[in-house]
Amino acid sequence: MSNKQDEAFREQVQEFMDDQAEEPEKDEDKAEVDGSEIEQPLPESPASVNIRFWAHGFGSQLTIRSNKVSDVLNKFQTVLTAIEKAGYKNVWDKEVPVVSNGKVAPTCGVHGTAMKWLEGTSKKTGKPYAFWTCPTKNADGSYCKYSPPKEDNA
Repeated sequence: MSNKQDEAFREQVQEFMDDQAEEPEKDEDKAEVDGSEIEQPLPESPASVNIRFWAHGFGSQLTIRSNKVSDVLNKFQTVLTAIEKAGYKNVWDKEVPVVSNGKVAPTCGVHGTAMKWLEGTSKKTGKPYAFWTCPTKNADGSYCKYSPPKEDNA
């Protein structure tokens, strides 16, 4: 993911959030409990959508709420376009775990794809190697450097 794409995505999300800014809180949004003022939970929105995606190895969720379905759909399309343009992956866009050499492939924490098991002998040093690697390249064309947690390694 390039910094330019990241920045463009952040700007689009910020614009979206600015559009979502609500009016200043009113006193009826607060209640008093044991002498302390607390905020009341928001009422359920008549229209909402949740978008789940991988961003920098983190499963992320963004919720869009409005009183109008048409507003939610328009904002959903805007955010979805920004997410796709930034190269982020759908949280559910995972390959079925692959069994390699009797092992179930871990999922890449950056791309959300099944990792590939590589083993062999180095042509340069003659030393054996064995490790999981992500088959998906980063948006800038470089190889993914994600390593699964130790318990997933062979």
